[in-house]
Amino acid sequence: MLRLIACLSIAGLIIGSQSEPVRTQTRQPKAGDIRVNPKDGAKMVYVPPGEFLMGSNDGLDHEKPPHRVRLTKGYWLYQTEVTNAMYGKFVAATGHRKPYYWANALVNALQQPVVGVSWHDAVAYCKWASVRLPTEAEWEYAAAGSDGRKYPWGNEAPDQTRAVFGGGDVDRAAPVGGLPKGASPFGALDMAGNVYEWCADWYDVGYYGQSPAADPRGPVDGTRRVRRGGSWGSSPLTLNLRVAYRLFNSPAYRRLKDLGFVRRGLSRERTVGTLLFSRWPVGQRESHFLGIGVG
Repeated sequence: MLRLIACLSIAGLIIGSQSEPVRTQTRQPKAGDIRVNPKDGAKMVYVPPGEFLMGSNDGLDHEKPPHRVRLTKGYWLYQTEVTNAMYGKFVAATGHRKPYYWANALVNALQQPVVGVSWHDAVAYCKWASVRLPTEAEWEYAAAGSDGRKYPWGNEAPDQTRAVFGGGDVDRAAPVGGLPKGASPFGALDMAGNVYEWCADWYDVGYYGQSPAADPRGPVDGTRRVRRGGSWGSSPLTLNLRVAYRLFNSPAYRRLKDLGFVRRGLSRERTVGTLLFSRWPVGQRESHFLGIGVG
């Protein structure tokens, strides 16, 4: 799945291409304010500048060490992952290839998150929608806020009113945005469960030990891209619904039914966007699923 960022703030003002003027805001946006990207109709929530503790001592070594991160610019994040309806507009407008599972009735409902897309597909969507994928730090801050919570909604254990998960008891992603009790501090939905989401960063197991304190953007190169957020296939006994949980895949891989993307909207300074995605094939283990989320 995909979750994207708009450079007016994945959150700022209205997203536009470099050839189109971007309207300026009449006031400084506040946390949780909502804007709409006119390109695909996506709602975006505003995430203000802030500082948080990134990583965790509760997970695998690549989540360590926990370290303070400061994001110096606010951004607009897609409130949910990118849906099949949104992605269909992109395919119709550009002729881009269809997602791998586009004809699969389990995952192709209009309001389900789009899955079966590679990191490269997500970037192409972002370019069309004048947004970008969020960095790993932007994604985790939007999910966790600054109070050190374990999950987007707080520290309470996951349940079916907050996240779409369940392992063998769930066989597909749900329509996006259906669990408001699982909202992050900034109003982003489905950041735990439903589908994994692509981030912009290259993956490096030891990156947290050398990450800059301000606006980290990940390693300069690599062979795999980061994905975040857990999915519908996550077991309640696993750790993958935590905001600090990290996974990765080849940027070319798209045969996952639980991976999509989200994108980032416009920042106050410039026009950009972000997205994430994850997907999973039915019957495969969770590490095989990848989709797209929009933020």
